[in-house]
Amino acid sequence: MKLVYLLLILSIISSCFASNNYQCNKHDPNNYCSSIEIDQKVIGTWSAHERGGQTYTQYDVYVRNNLSFDVKQVYIYSDYTLRLKDRRSIWNIDQNEETHYLTLPSYQSSIGPHSFFVFGMILQGKEQANLTLDQISF
Repeated sequence: MKLVYLLLILSIISSCFASNNYQCNKHDPNNYCSSIEIDQKVIGTWSAHERGGQTYTQYDVYVRNNLSFDVKQVYIYSDYTLRLKDRRSIWNIDQNEETHYLTLPSYQSSIGPHSFFVFGMILQGKEQANLTLDQISF
């Protein structure tokens, strides 16, 4: 009998930590990915005279969860347009340079329903980066 209770408890615990991974594509039958918005807001733009007049733009990036449940992880794909000022010019987000994914940092367990997460970055120039939601976990 103790073994049955132990197995039941382990089953409950494992279901609590399990997450569903959902691949985003243009055939999003559940509209999960289309319910996650990525919005880049310009904070400021300036020219650095010590760097030959190079222009930089600071952004706050809002990842908004319009779903009715927690999103535990987002995988945001970035391409060559993510031209950071330097390695320290992106914060409050994890960046994997090999896969080009931006993901929630370990201290951010999820994005709650109908709420948002914000990270910041400074890019070279005045053009926004192409940021595309590729996958979510919930």
